[in-house]
Amino acid sequence: MNILETNGLYHQYGREEHVINGLNLCVPQGSIYGFLGPNGAGKTTTLRIILGLIKCEVGQIHIFGKSLAHNREVILKNIGSLIDSPSFYGHLTAAENLQVFQRIYQCQRSRINEVLEVVGLARTGNKKAGRFSLGMKQRLGIAIALLHNPRFLILDEPTNGLDPNGMIEIREVLLNLNRQQGISILVSSHILAEMEKLVSHVGIVNKGQLIYEGSLGHLMNERQQGLQTIWETSDSVKAMEILDGRYNAKKLDESRLVINELNRLEVSFVNRNLVEAGVSVYEINSNNKDLESIFINLIGD
Repeated sequence: MNILETNGLYHQYGREEHVINGLNLCVPQGSIYGFLGPNGAGKTTTLRIILGLIKCEVGQIHIFGKSLAHNREVILKNIGSLIDSPSFYGHLTAAENLQVFQRIYQCQRSRINEVLEVVGLARTGNKKAGRFSLGMKQRLGIAIALLHNPRFLILDEPTNGLDPNGMIEIREVLLNLNRQQGISILVSSHILAEMEKLVSHVGIVNKGQLIYEGSLGHLMNERQQGLQTIWETSDSVKAMEILDGRYNAKKLDESRLVINELNRLEVSFVNRNLVEAGVSVYEINSNNKDLESIFINLIGD
C-alpha cells in the first residue's frame, strides 16, 4: 500500500517552462523515501503542492488512500512537515517553543517531553533556541513536526548545511522514527552520500520529470551490472600468461589489465596467483557504483 500517490502532476510559474512535468510518485507505507534531484529539479515545489502550500494546477494527489482535494483538513492533520528552514522563536527554549505549538495543535502536553526525548533535545534546559547549533535547530524543527503524532513526515533538505556530526544526528533520529514508531518519511535532498545511508526507496527527479522510482536495493543491484576490476601490476604481459585465459582478463597497457564481473573471493584468488608467480600487484580498483555515480549517469548532467 502507498501512503502517497501523485498522478499527472504539473506546475509552472507564470509563463516559464513547467517546473513539475507530469510527475507520478508512489511512496510506500512504512518506507523512508528519498526524493532526490539536483537543485532546481522541482523537489521543493512538489512538496509544497503535496502539503497544499501551492495550489495543485493539474493532476491528482492521494494521501492515506484519500484525495487531498476532497479531504484536505483530515489528511493534513496526520502529516508533519519541515519545509525550508525550521520556524521557531529564538528567545524561547525548546520546551517553550513546543508549548506554543501544543496550543495550536491542541495535543496533549505530555507530547512535549516525548518529542524532545525522541530528537535528543530533552536536556537543553533553559538554553534559548536562538543559541542552538544548526543541527539542534533542525532537530527542533523535526520535534515541532512530530508534536501532533503524525503518521507521515515530509522533510525538505533536513541535512542541508549541516556538518558531518549534524547529518549523523538527523539520520539517527529519522531511522529511529521509522523503525520504532513506524512513521513513513518522505525526505528530499541532493546530498546523495547521506541519502544512501538513510532511505529504503528513491524517486529521482530532473527538470520536473521522474526518471527513476523504486527500492534503493533494486536500483543499486540493477546499476552494478558490468563491474570491472582493474589491476596495476609490474608486468601485465606476464600476468596475462599466468592467468592463461581464465576470468576473461584483458590487457590494457604494459602494467594494467582488466577483468569483468569478479566477486570478492575471485579477486583474492587472482591476486594470490599473480603474487605467487612473481608478478607484483601495486593496486586493485573496482568501479563499484555508489548512489552518486548512479545518479549522475541517470540525469546525464
